[in-house]
Amino acid sequence: MHCWKTINIKREYRRTRLLLLSIIIFVLVFSLSFVFIGANRPFIYEDRYFSLFILIFLLLYPLHKIAHYYSLFSYRKSVQLKWRLEYKCIPIVQLRIKKMIPKNRFSFVLIFPFIFVNTILILLAIALPYY
Repeated sequence: MHCWKTINIKREYRRTRLLLLSIIIFVLVFSLSFVFIGANRPFIYEDRYFSLFILIFLLLYPLHKIAHYYSLFSYRKSVQLKWRLEYKCIPIVQLRIKKMIPKNRFSFVLIFPFIFVNTILILLAIALPYY
């Protein structure tokens, strides 16, 4: 039996609730990681490159989506990539897959950005603990 019902998260939870939930999760993850890293390596923290931090923070989402796209590189002819700006400053990337892909490949496509982006962020946190 196949279920053809689609789930539209934006329609069900609305953008405001999703934004609030993502901010709460971000603050919790940042606070916990700051406490654990700070307990092991006490440093004097600086904020000389705060504007660079904001820029990188805003580019994390497009980097995440591009990682999805490059993990689908062998299916690039059936993947449609669209860019748009949300709130006039946040780049939003949409991916549409026109044909079916194998289940193992789809699982890899879903997990790859998590591994890729988090590996980069952890390496940067270790290499530049002051920032």
